[in-house]
Amino acid sequence: MLLLAACSPVHVVRSNQARTYAGLSIHGERRMEIVPAGSTHGHYQTVTLAPVLLMPEVAATLSPGVGDRLKAAVSSQLQRQIDRRLGWSGAGRPGTGLLLLARITSVKEVSVGLNIATSVLMGPVSKGQLSLEIEAIDAGTGRQVALLLLADEADMRDIRKSYTPDGHAKALAGRFAIEAVEFIAPMVRSRQLPGERNCRALHPGSQASSEPRLREREGVGSSNCK
Repeated sequence: MLLLAACSPVHVVRSNQARTYAGLSIHGERRMEIVPAGSTHGHYQTVTLAPVLLMPEVAATLSPGVGDRLKAAVSSQLQRQIDRRLGWSGAGRPGTGLLLLARITSVKEVSVGLNIATSVLMGPVSKGQLSLEIEAIDAGTGRQVALLLLADEADMRDIRKSYTPDGHAKALAGRFAIEAVEFIAPMVRSRQLPGERNCRALHPGSQASSEPRLREREGVGSSNCK
């Protein structure tokens, strides 16, 4: 089956709620950004994700329940990548904080009925779209330190998600989360996870230090050695 090309153009959409759009560089119709300054690299110790905002004008166009499910998907995917790539979030931790604001600025739902009707002969033809705006704010000063606008539509990777209104948008949210966290990662100070130092210190074939196991017994943390 094929996921046929859609006729609708794809382009980023501003929320007009960011602190500023001055200096926004354009990378085609599907990505725009204000790159973090070099002075911010390694400056932040924590990252806190604010509740995802669905723009009211977008919410008004969506089927019942789609908006809430999409906000939850964007939030969970971003938090997952923050935890995976950066090792931790800012909840309950001291240090210089980075606040991440995510706004859903455009959504195109899948036409489920159309995709069902066309699947037998030619495959699904209706493709979902998503546009996000990700703003990074210095939590101490309230100053914007980076901005990322992304937009895209479904492709062959998403063919199995062609039969729910928000299937494609949620798949795109996962890919956008990876891009967003990669974008802000240089600003965040690296942090070693429990046991990570010991894993890296090991030479091939050598025996692991007893320190991670000792820390586990003491309830401090667990080793990441595998």
